[in-house]
Amino acid sequence: MQHGVDLSHHNGTPASFTTWTFAFFRASYGLAVDDSAERHAAVARATNPLILLGAYHYLTDRSGHAQADLLLTREASLGGDMMLAVDVEDLPKGPPWPRAMYAVILLDFVQRITARERRCFVYASSSYVTELLHAAPITMREVARLAPLWLADWTAPYPTPLPWATHAILQDGLRDGLDHDVFNGTIDELRGIAGLPDVTFTDARRRTLRQGATGSDVHAVQRLLNVDGAGLRTDGIFGPATERAVIAYQRKHGLAVDGVVGRETWTALLGTR
Repeated sequence: MQHGVDLSHHNGTPASFTTWTFAFFRASYGLAVDDSAERHAAVARATNPLILLGAYHYLTDRSGHAQADLLLTREASLGGDMMLAVDVEDLPKGPPWPRAMYAVILLDFVQRITARERRCFVYASSSYVTELLHAAPITMREVARLAPLWLADWTAPYPTPLPWATHAILQDGLRDGLDHDVFNGTIDELRGIAGLPDVTFTDARRRTLRQGATGSDVHAVQRLLNVDGAGLRTDGIFGPATERAVIAYQRKHGLAVDGVVGRETWTALLGTR
């Protein structure tokens, strides 16, 4: 089981993230930016380089497409390789039709993320999901088809609300004054549900990396080098700083020094040497 935390501008930044294996930060809301995410992410990566991070957006009644585009922009600016989520809490009051329109905005948001070949979690309580389902059943069934549920429920046994058959992540209460989240599986399984590639890489899937390479395997190398104290920005770009860090790692660990991540360096980084 994986333990995580979710934070926004309402929270101070913990001194260390070593307690958690994943964390979500509010990156945006409506059409505005929550710049506390930069602070949280910097400390998280510095204190736990292998932590899986996520960026979430607080959904309002503005354009679903515009809000989704903002979250994607924010995720890239925060270093990329992050899970995505949409926070469903700002439900309109009164008659059902405003909630039906909110459900349409939610679907627009989820479809926009999906069209970018990404996936986002829907964070919501059972009561909010039920309200939206009653107001817009067809729309919400399509949302559930496209997006896994991150359920906020602080009372066991945590039943999953329709139209979802199950929930992926559970926020089950507070721990030390912070929202506590759990995922019943491995980090690679969580990455898979989030639509991110795994970072363990079998021998057949590892590619030789050198300056100029980009992608999720570069993210993996950067995170693994940071475990060794490299202090790299995990941006998925194999630039001069990453090459210098690879050379330093190779020298430190008695490997062939060439600044290239081949089989020998991969094996050492993954601790199977």
